[in-house]
Amino acid sequence: MQSKQENKISREEIIHYVDNLIEANKNSYDKKLSPLLYEFFLRANEKFEWSREEFLKKYQNFKNNVKTLEVTDMEKVGMPSLWSGGFSFRENSKGIYINEKHIERVKKEPTNKLINVYIIDTLFHECLHATDLIKENEDIKQYGLYHSGNNNEGDTMLNEYANVLSSTLISSDETMYTDDCGIDFTNNGSYGNLKCPGEIVCAALDITEVQLAKLKDKGGDFFYEYLQNKFPYANIEAILDVFKSSLNVIFNASMNKDKENISLGFKNMIDAASNLISNRLEHTLSQGEDRKETLERIYYDIYKCGQIVKSVDRIYELEGNNEVFNSDTLSIGVELEKKVKIYNRFLDNEDLFTLKEKIDIENSRNPEILIESKFDDDYIDSEFNIKEIARKYYVQSDEPLNDNTKLEEYIRKTILKPTIKENISEAINIELEERILEQEKLEKSEMPDIEKSEKLTTKEQEAANFRNSIKYETPIIHNKSTEKQEQQDISRDNEESTR
Repeated sequence: MQSKQENKISREEIIHYVDNLIEANKNSYDKKLSPLLYEFFLRANEKFEWSREEFLKKYQNFKNNVKTLEVTDMEKVGMPSLWSGGFSFRENSKGIYINEKHIERVKKEPTNKLINVYIIDTLFHECLHATDLIKENEDIKQYGLYHSGNNNEGDTMLNEYANVLSSTLISSDETMYTDDCGIDFTNNGSYGNLKCPGEIVCAALDITEVQLAKLKDKGGDFFYEYLQNKFPYANIEAILDVFKSSLNVIFNASMNKDKENISLGFKNMIDAASNLISNRLEHTLSQGEDRKETLERIYYDIYKCGQIVKSVDRIYELEGNNEVFNSDTLSIGVELEKKVKIYNRFLDNEDLFTLKEKIDIENSRNPEILIESKFDDDYIDSEFNIKEIARKYYVQSDEPLNDNTKLEEYIRKTILKPTIKENISEAINIELEERILEQEKLEKSEMPDIEKSEKLTTKEQEAANFRNSIKYETPIIHNKSTEKQEQQDISRDNEESTR
């Protein structure tokens, strides 16, 4: 334990390294954004449990890959205007860029939610891309879940989904899951159309979303090795190829509102997930230890996939509401659940089987017939409690992932604080608004009150008309008493006309 602690880097050392990083790039790093890098490296080091060597490797990657850190017009740096932020590792624009339009939106509505989505999470998401990337010359050697030396786009959305989970882990001030079964992972909206298929991938691979985030941090080679060791009997390469291509198809089809390909992408993913879960189930009874736990986890994964699939047609607004969740997909889930219960029946009643029968069952690919032959048709299988299984293996905490109070306070005082130019512009706008309101009041006061005017009696109206005719037809005599009387008459006339 002591040696493990000795291999960790201290908070003070991390701050020192970030000091050096900001100083070395003081002319190209936004002075309001760069202080957020302290919190990024401190949180990432804690959540991903970096050793000293891992921290230095991640730090050096960032230093190599981020020469610019700024708030900008995204189109000027060759990125879509709808992106909240972006990371570029092109030689002519190495850096992290935050969308100025989104910053302006947060200035107008500086809620904690928008500060988190458009500033904290966006920046941390791009920072993680920068710490993941290792290049030699122009070849990518490591980049999140990408294969070593793999420069194609095959891993794109798998890597993005995992990076969403990673940034959520170090940026969100909400709980890990929105439910008490560990199914609905808290998502800030980034790559939201990958949420459902991503959760299916996690369930099929028997990992939590947090585990996927941490595996991504260790790199693609580590990820593949981990899965090969976990499922030595499965063709992980082929399964992941389907998952990766399906995620890409679903993302692109969602962006283009191509419902046919959204449906196709999900169907391919569900087939791959079902095949892997079925394969896991076939090898459960021959595993030896932890067979009960394995069955519980498989049952949970089937349940999780089922809950997600039920919501796909509604979330993606597919035609007929039964494109993905229909009798075919339902029957797949029901059949897998039935097998789990039969296998669990065997584990609960092993004493009913001879040694030979046990060996036959453990070595058979379809042992259901032999197991069921020992029981009456009215045998009731024990039920699985999803909440208990989730608490036992999956839901790690119902506490907020981070405390963003100080970070949000800093952002409000600096990044969201109006510039001198904005203050002048705001003052001009306020003055104009006041002038317009004053003018409107003046115009309103000069308008006669028609309703009150109409209420004058005929006699009063005739008297007023007479005075007016005298005033304009009789020459004015410059006499003080006469002028005073005329002023009173005029005042009275005006008063009566607007009464």
